[in-house]
Amino acid sequence: MPAFTLDLGAGEGPRYVWVSFRGMDNSGQPGPEVWRRYDLVLDTTPPALTITEPVNPNTSQPVLQVRGRANEALEGLSFELVNAQRTLTTEPGILLGPIYDEQAFMQEPPEGAPGEPPPLGWQFQLFDVTLAAGANTLTLRATDLAGNTTVLPLTLTLDLTSDTTPPAITLHWPLDGTAVAADTFDLRGQVDDPCATVSVSGLTDEPVEGLVERDGRFWVEGLPLPPGSHTLTVTATDAAGNTRNQTFTISRSPVTLTVHEPTEAELAQASLTLTGTISDGGYAVWVNGVRAGLTPNGAAWDWQAEAVPLGEGGTAVLQARAIPLDHNAGAGDGLGPAGSTGQGNPSDSAARDTELQRDRPARVYTARYFESLWHTWPVSGPNGPTASSRYVTMRVNRGQGGFRQVITRDGRYGTFTETRQTWGDLTDDGECVNCQPPDGWTPIPEEYCAVSDVQPGSGPGTYDRYTRQARTTRMLDTGGKKLRARRHLFTLWAEAHTVRSPRAEPPYSSEFRHPAYGFVSPLEARQIRLPGQALGEDGRLYRVLPDGERLDLTPQTPDPFYLFSVGATKHKLVLTADGHDLDKATPEFCVGERVDFVARLEPPLDPAALRTSYPQWFLPGKFVNKSTQASSEASENFSRDDKLLQAWDAFCWYVNEPGGTVHFGAGLQFKNGQYVNVTGKGELSIYRPLVSYAVLPPPANVNLNGTWLELGPLDESRGTYDMRFEARVTSSCSGNAAFTQLVKRHVNWPYTSTGGDYWLDKARFYKIGDDPDSTPVVWSP
Repeated sequence: MPAFTLDLGAGEGPRYVWVSFRGMDNSGQPGPEVWRRYDLVLDTTPPALTITEPVNPNTSQPVLQVRGRANEALEGLSFELVNAQRTLTTEPGILLGPIYDEQAFMQEPPEGAPGEPPPLGWQFQLFDVTLAAGANTLTLRATDLAGNTTVLPLTLTLDLTSDTTPPAITLHWPLDGTAVAADTFDLRGQVDDPCATVSVSGLTDEPVEGLVERDGRFWVEGLPLPPGSHTLTVTATDAAGNTRNQTFTISRSPVTLTVHEPTEAELAQASLTLTGTISDGGYAVWVNGVRAGLTPNGAAWDWQAEAVPLGEGGTAVLQARAIPLDHNAGAGDGLGPAGSTGQGNPSDSAARDTELQRDRPARVYTARYFESLWHTWPVSGPNGPTASSRYVTMRVNRGQGGFRQVITRDGRYGTFTETRQTWGDLTDDGECVNCQPPDGWTPIPEEYCAVSDVQPGSGPGTYDRYTRQARTTRMLDTGGKKLRARRHLFTLWAEAHTVRSPRAEPPYSSEFRHPAYGFVSPLEARQIRLPGQALGEDGRLYRVLPDGERLDLTPQTPDPFYLFSVGATKHKLVLTADGHDLDKATPEFCVGERVDFVARLEPPLDPAALRTSYPQWFLPGKFVNKSTQASSEASENFSRDDKLLQAWDAFCWYVNEPGGTVHFGAGLQFKNGQYVNVTGKGELSIYRPLVSYAVLPPPANVNLNGTWLELGPLDESRGTYDMRFEARVTSSCSGNAAFTQLVKRHVNWPYTSTGGDYWLDKARFYKIGDDPDSTPVVWSP
């Protein structure tokens, strides 16, 4: 179509532009005139932002989730944070997509009514905003699709002194009185303050600390359960130091119930077939509301449950419950503790439970579909020209089901036909669950359509009018638990093909979708947007996203009618210290021991997509034995030696705790021009061996190998003394990173060094003067 200039007139708002087309036939004669409508919006007003959380700008929670809505779709969102501890600039916010009135969406509209109900707003979130005591200035910057920008300043005040209320605890499983049918279990529940810490005591020598998600759900994993009855205490402590204890009793059941491990592919589905064993055949086995079939296998019984629902969210909870067969034929007597039916299983006074909870992988799924079509065309009836019509409406929502209705009227005889189909639910791929009638349905297409087309009629003043709207919503669930600061790199991709015929309707065959047949033509990658951002020229968008969240992944293009496909790959950041996964364990190392830190992405990125990477490790500054010296008085008491005045000087071990948090960050520059920062963290523990000195000199500076280290006071209770050790961290673009500390040398008094011997294997140390680039490559993007 040739380009032309169009005056949209004064004032903002929608414009409905009708364009007339007339082609030439093979003989050069003009063809019929065709009209098509294009919907435009003239927008010069910045977006309006509404903050929905936190409701109160004064808070006692040091980490906040800032949520809000915009009155229109956004292209980008970022924020700045200024407080007494830090200044952050151009931090990315996450665009989650439109939000609808679900009740209004599912209502059946009157015949001929306009299309999809408009969104209530477009959601966004700033994840894990860390506050400092006092005033925190948060500034949001939002840009809409027309390029208009809004700047919204907020002041959030962190005040711990006024908080005197301890967190509230709600147990989900096991509940008081539960008989657990396994030797280990994972406790789960909810706390009303997501910044609280949660621990469980009563089963181990020391309390076991749990994981608390950003919505307050908590998990305490891997608790041992010996035979007998046990009293447990769940303790929740908030940032202000308020503590609440909740005590309850559970027992180890004489019946053992196991759940076999599902695969990652099975966890990505909406439901699965689950198997396991039970040690006693006198029970019925239920799993998430599904009764399993039992098969004898020697002294035990095997069970299998079909179509076990996994529910929503990034963590699947699979609860297996054994109910005695003499209790209502295994259907339960309804006398179990309140809340025991949370996973859909029947309640029973003698139930034996076990649970398996596993993080689900990231997945893309169909969340909803909308279609509205109105078509009228002229016909010649016995009483002159008249019109026939066809009306189609379809609304299906995941978790709610929906319907499809077609009404056709023949204007000549006044007759009509109506077909109606009920959808019970949607699968991830858009197929129907429990369709009625069971035949005649097709999977939902991935499409966006907003077309109006008018053709000349066969009689005077009559026209063939066609209007259709359709939208498929595809969502991304990032998988895993909503743990603060846990984020991973995602490769998002999309393709879109414009449909050449405005009256094309589903189902679209594979031939129709293929550009070679001429029904569709591909759109350039730069014309496609995912969560508001344009794809790179390679059709990819690289984003760092938090675990356990959902966002709209429906492609947006300026075309009024297109078919699309979309997908996502999650690259999990794995950090290890000498092979120990820091996400799963807290390894322990000795002072002076060489520790190699390795970072990698699983699955790895395509090397052809990456231009450069800039990795950096940050180690905790920690003393390695208990001492009376306060951390506020500790200082870097080195001589001014060029070998020590490096970036890693700031990370020397001088705080009075043995171990701490390891941070990793990498800046990734992609060949399509995009840039992201990938970050992660883990915990490690540090100890130091006892010294052999019976008497130590007073605190002094000692020259060791050209480096001044400070000796501190003797800790007689442990036979150790304080020494500040250098933590050497190296990192380069080629990916080298490791740390070590100078270990104790034999020191004569006064102030002379003999060179002495190392306590540990010299091969495990780095020393000043070593070549850091000789270390193995440890960053593998």
